[in-house]
Amino acid sequence: MSMFGAAAAIEARARMNYRVDFWVSSLLGFVVEVAVVWILWTAIFAESKAVKIVGFDASNIYLYYFLVVLFAKVTQGDRAANDTADDIYQGRMNKYILMPVRYLGFKYAQYLGRMAPAFIQFVLFGIALATVLRMPPSVDITAGSILMCLVSLALANILFFLIDMLVQLCAFWLGSVSGLLSIKLFVATLLGGYLLPIAMFPERVRAVIEVLPFRHIYGTPVTTLMGHSGLSQWMVDIALASGWCLALYLACQLAWFAGKSRYSGVGI
Repeated sequence: MSMFGAAAAIEARARMNYRVDFWVSSLLGFVVEVAVVWILWTAIFAESKAVKIVGFDASNIYLYYFLVVLFAKVTQGDRAANDTADDIYQGRMNKYILMPVRYLGFKYAQYLGRMAPAFIQFVLFGIALATVLRMPPSVDITAGSILMCLVSLALANILFFLIDMLVQLCAFWLGSVSGLLSIKLFVATLLGGYLLPIAMFPERVRAVIEVLPFRHIYGTPVTTLMGHSGLSQWMVDIALASGWCLALYLACQLAWFAGKSRYSGVGI
């Protein structure tokens, strides 16, 4: 097994050791998020007496949020993990600087390993979605849309990792980046379609969101699966997301080499 595979396997075993906590906290969190959305949008539709809001009827909006919460499990991974910033702040980065391994690849392997429990949830909840929930008539989920959605999810996972890593590498210059990580998550969820479907933003704001990377993390996989994006639009989205991944990868590499050249290894 390669070093990257071993790193992923170790992280997966570490996460799976806490099985009871994993299932209770994750299942409860999932149910609470979906329930809050259901209560909120039921009240909005009841008060507005509207059949559709920006092209979404009630059943569509419920399905959208169910999917976006579900997909976030495999796009965000362990969003609470900020070990790179901690290693820099605590002076524990020496082993990675001396280790004959590509740092970003090694950390992404660990990131995927931490995702193992979330991937199990994604599969099980996805099966529940397919067998229990009734699809709205306007939603057309096909084998093609499922395949396109899976590709979008893979890119979304890489994109979130790279954005998170770039913010954490700022710890070489700033020390603590916990505040930046919180801002990053808020901006990503707001402009990415997690808190609100992108179609509900004003047109001028949507024009800005379209060129930013965040919508590819949350909104694009969901709208692709629901059939809101055709093949041509999906190909454009994939090209944009891939371009952002390349740009962010280069930015992370630049930050890594520039940061480690000034790293003292002292910590606090």
